[in-house]
Amino acid sequence: MFRLRSTAEADRASADLAWLDRHIAELRAKQTAVEGGYQHFACKREPDATEKQPATEATPPAGRRVLKVGPGQQLKNPSDAARVAQDNDLIEIEAGRYVGDVAVWKQNGLLLRGMQGRPHLDSQGRTALEQGIWVFQGNDIAVENVEFSGARSRTRNGSGIRFFGRNLTVRDSYFHDNEDGVLTYLSPDGDVLIERSVFERNGAGDGQSHNIYIGKVRTFTLRFSHSHDSVRGHEVKSRARVNYIEYNRLTDEGDGNSSYLIDLPEGGRGYIVGNVLEKGGRAENHNAIAFAFEKPADQDGGLWVINNTFYNRHLDATFVANRSKSPALVLNNVLGGAPAVLLDGKGEDRNNFRRPQSGMVDPAKYDFRLTADSPLIDGAEDPGSANDVPLWPQFEYVHPASGRARQKVAALDTGAYEFCGW
Repeated sequence: MFRLRSTAEADRASADLAWLDRHIAELRAKQTAVEGGYQHFACKREPDATEKQPATEATPPAGRRVLKVGPGQQLKNPSDAARVAQDNDLIEIEAGRYVGDVAVWKQNGLLLRGMQGRPHLDSQGRTALEQGIWVFQGNDIAVENVEFSGARSRTRNGSGIRFFGRNLTVRDSYFHDNEDGVLTYLSPDGDVLIERSVFERNGAGDGQSHNIYIGKVRTFTLRFSHSHDSVRGHEVKSRARVNYIEYNRLTDEGDGNSSYLIDLPEGGRGYIVGNVLEKGGRAENHNAIAFAFEKPADQDGGLWVINNTFYNRHLDATFVANRSKSPALVLNNVLGGAPAVLLDGKGEDRNNFRRPQSGMVDPAKYDFRLTADSPLIDGAEDPGSANDVPLWPQFEYVHPASGRARQKVAALDTGAYEFCGW
């Protein structure tokens, strides 16, 4: 009926549109299912609001000195800038390939940004201090639009970024074929944010190095990012006190041999909301999400796994494995593909959808859009909040490494995506 009405004027298919409009209005007022269907039909998808914009800023942020790096500049390589930079400088690096160039940054407040494309720091096995391509020893660092590859060290922890300071932000960057993508150290009062970034094939193959490895920090936020195919390591590992893993794609890409998709070994608080997760058939560990496997969470800890979409190719997979004393809430998730244990350990499994045919277009090919007749539509419970953190998903992942606002249409849909527009 909605389709008929939307095309009736153009097709002249209805002789009495006023009657049809009255009839639709009456049904919408009397039947909540009809009203919900109408809202989904009329929904207009928002654009990709978080999509990266090219770095073309003509003037630096107020108060920042600008150092320009590139083949035509006085500073040819990032390492040249590292030797002369001062606190709070903006380092603008022209796109290009910087082979074997590594650097130690001792300053505070730096913003390092790729310009006119993405500069590629191709270390070809080199690392500064046997640690990373870029080693940061200062605080309050931001890195935007940079590619890191090839880091190796004698300790088998050669990192794209090795961070020893307090407060790190990484945006719109690409880490691949290093022993670690990003590796951070102890900073109990520091925060780490990674967004709109890609991590691929990082790991030394020993199970001790990972795409992302966050040390003991106050908070870690990962959003709108794609981490996949870690080499026998984890797609994400974090020892942060509070973790926000939201609106990402964390996958083995079918034939990857990673260990956990998400490892929070010391518990704390974990909010895992709105992600696309996939366990490959060759994965080294059967758990997708591991919580508190090294240290039981204290009374202030907890795990909330809300509105994620999980596709399983493993014969013996577990979606959530909780070893803490605190219960996990596993709510409104979709488990497609091969059967899997949903929750192993203390917690509550509520309103999760477990069927191989899960009402998505083609999850085996990473098309997680809902079909018009999907049982996931309007199937979720209101997740409420925990510790004043809203659990209703606000965004949804858009491939590659982006996101958009999640439309609020009728009741909440189950899983990582909302059905919007037929």
